[in-house]
Amino acid sequence: MQPQEERIGTLVVDNSPLALRAICSFLEDLPGVRIVGTTTDGLEALALAAKLQPDLALLDMHMPA
Repeated sequence: MQPQEERIGTLVVDNSPLALRAICSFLEDLPGVRIVGTTTDGLEALALAAKLQPDLALLDMHMPA
């Protein structure tokens, strides 16, 4: 496993809890990825992005408003 600072800090956002778990399960197996946060809510995603400063945000583009 790579040192934590060399892994891509990722925020995962999907309004479907099942999809969120599946995406996280896939990403956790990748050696270059570190999940720093997850949420099912777009507004919370904005707050988490500001707080956690992820390298990457993986977003569901069809979330309800």
